[in-house]
Amino acid sequence: MQQHGYEDVMDAHYGMISTEQAMGIAAAHEDAAGKAPEANDITTCRALLAFIATNKSAGQQAYVVNVKDRVYRVFNATKRDEKSERYRTVVLGSEGYTIPIRVFGTASDHIDDSMVCRGDMLFVKGAALDIKSESLKATKGTVITKLSASAVGAVSDFSSLVDGQKSIDVKGMVVEMGQIRYVARLGDSEKVAVSDCVLSDGTKTMRVSMWGSSANATQSVRINDTVRIEFCGVRSRNGETELYANDLSRVLVLKA
Repeated sequence: MQQHGYEDVMDAHYGMISTEQAMGIAAAHEDAAGKAPEANDITTCRALLAFIATNKSAGQQAYVVNVKDRVYRVFNATKRDEKSERYRTVVLGSEGYTIPIRVFGTASDHIDDSMVCRGDMLFVKGAALDIKSESLKATKGTVITKLSASAVGAVSDFSSLVDGQKSIDVKGMVVEMGQIRYVARLGDSEKVAVSDCVLSDGTKTMRVSMWGSSANATQSVRINDTVRIEFCGVRSRNGETELYANDLSRVLVLKA
């Protein structure tokens, strides 16, 4: 079997990963790098990236795989247009070793219904691996199961939030909910959804400004709902500290 050093791994990723990450992929998986995933194999994102890196030039570009790994992040569900079905992207793996999976329709809804959050352990059975795009796609036969919840919870004490924090997860009860409106960004004629709400941690309240898919996600949010907002940020605006969420964030209504 031809062996591939970390230089080959870096070249396959166009230099977009660090030397340490490339060496980790090469060292951890050099014995199995050329082996195609079997139907009953259970793999990780790190192992898949090793396989992808060493098979970029192979003729076959699609495989069916089973993946067990942590959730790195979840994006809000969205639509291309009014006639298309809802879809979302869930990113699996850990820092430096991530693979996105695109899920559609009821499978996308299942992610919210199962309250899949950052850090949860998922088992994805029967996903389509596209080597060229280095991504997974859920098909009609794909089954996504939440195996365990993350040990790291969202921030529920607003007094700990400070200006400048980014990519944090926050949980609170909705005590005020604004209407979705559409505004044009500065220098852009295309309008984007904007909304805001006020969350309470039981003692302190905080305003949340939402744009894009996060604003659209509030269509299902009601007063007294407990929500979790992932990958949001904290900023100071007009002398007040507030949260903000956008297309890179995720809004989830938590169920009792």
